[in-house]
Amino acid sequence: QVHRASVRFRSGEGAIYSKNLLIALKGRELIRLQDFLVIGLYLGMAYFLDMGFFTFCSMLMVWMFMLASTSSMVDDLSHHYVYLIPGGSVKKLFYTLAVPLGKNTVVMLISLLGGGLLLGGDLEGIVAAAILCLSFLLLFMAGNVVSLRLLRSRSNKMMEQMLRALVTLLALVPGLAVFIVVNVVIGDGAMRLAAPIFAAFNYLLALLILFLCAPMMQGNEINAD
Repeated sequence: QVHRASVRFRSGEGAIYSKNLLIALKGRELIRLQDFLVIGLYLGMAYFLDMGFFTFCSMLMVWMFMLASTSSMVDDLSHHYVYLIPGGSVKKLFYTLAVPLGKNTVVMLISLLGGGLLLGGDLEGIVAAAILCLSFLLLFMAGNVVSLRLLRSRSNKMMEQMLRALVTLLALVPGLAVFIVVNVVIGDGAMRLAAPIFAAFNYLLALLILFLCAPMMQGNEINAD
């Protein structure tokens, strides 16, 4: 169902953001009923099965992986019109990511707040989980971009998911290495450093991937050889 909505259209690269926001508002897709149902299902499972807040966060990251693969960003990067819009590559990629990243971030924060309240997570744990989960969300979306960049017009869902999983694993390797060293040096207190360690490497890798892939937004590298 399409609803009435309007936005002020930006010029240049900002038109991508305006288009995505308008589509999301017209389709009521910024926060969907389906999102709340999934949040309720995950919270119910974690509560009644006594999984704890950490396990709930792990389930949430799996869901974020799936949300990233179905976002408007994937549709935008799969059509040639976005590459024909004049403007800077980095700005075009930023505006392509803005709406789906913002939407998924809001859904994630609502989930973490609800999980923290229901499962007994403290404020420090909720904040740490939010920082870590957001870093994974950004990494998943960067994985979408790099998969399309590498596969070009040969891209398909299965290969995209395999590449996203590979990017995530590569991000975990340096984070795990640092965490092991910290664990040996500090001992029991290392667990509280896990979130910022992993998050830092995820953010750095995701931003590096996006920066290196930004030139594809000019359309020169999207077609298969």
